Amino acid sequence: MEINPAASVRGPKYSVRKGKTLSGNRLASCWIASTPESLSESVTLLVLATAIRDIPLDDLKSPLDDYYWEVIWDLLAPDRFWAWVDVRLADRIKALASLHAFAPEPNPADWHKGIPGLVDPATRSWKQTRFDVTNVQLTFHETSRRSIPGPDGKPVDCVVVEPDIDLCKDLLGHGLTEVVPNLMTDGKTDPRTVYAMRWMATRQEHDVPAFDPPVTVEP
Repeated sequence: MEINPAASVRGPKYSVRKGKTLSGNRLASCWIASTPESLSESVTLLVLATAIRDIPLDDLKSPLDDYYWEVIWDLLAPDRFWAWVDVRLADRIKALASLHAFAPEPNPADWHKGIPGLVDPATRSWKQTRFDVTNVQLTFHETSRRSIPGPDGKPVDCVVVEPDIDLCKDLLGHGLTEVVPNLMTDGKTDPRTVYAMRWMATRQEHDVPAFDPPVTVEP
């Protein structure tokens, strides 16, 4: 998978480039609408896709290299997205937990309840531990399954994955800075904040790729 910049589309708060985004080894065009709500969802998708692309698995490949992904376009959200992904990826992320690159989340179904009638509650979830802030969390809903024709036409067994990024690494900080404020305001974490903090976090490390999503954020 690649995320390549294309034509610019400007909105009230964002300058967003139309790009190529998740669909496994197939490239699917991500069209960015001009409303603030859809721009927020599109920015989140591109920011998350870039962060996932930069995660090294235990063989140093990316989760996007050899595993089929297909975004569920009707389920984009301002702070996360849902996608069908090759069922084998969950165990590859579990292997990273044994290397202390990810940490399992206890009782994931309590925190990731799914979407009634569409996505079952979570079965397993792991959060990246590399950075002090803006670590990727990959939550798998493994009882939501389907077989999807892959790029070669062969069926791929898939489950639903729910990626998001937590601003804080520790549980207390995450609760105080995101969970509680969002519950009180019925809000979502601003993708502009995620973008800026992830950009700074990667520049404080010497052996990680520069964070370069195909999207620019303007004040």
